[in-house]
Amino acid sequence: KGIPELKNNKNCLIFSSEDELIEIIKLIMTHKIDLNQIRQNAKETFYNYFYYKISVKKILSIMNVNKSNV
Repeated sequence: KGIPELKNNKNCLIFSSEDELIEIIKLIMTHKIDLNQIRQNAKETFYNYFYYKISVKKILSIMNVNKSNV
């Protein structure tokens, strides 16, 4: 809930109970969840939001913008 970039069935699989996990497994086994697409989306999300090299560049960019406003 605290990471809005993660979206269930888009770039991750979220469950909060054993029953929900079992349902996800059933959907995977019947190919109703496309794991390859979720995997691809997850990798893209990771690189866009969580990869340290990109995150540091974004932070430095924000800091430079803030310095120019002073």
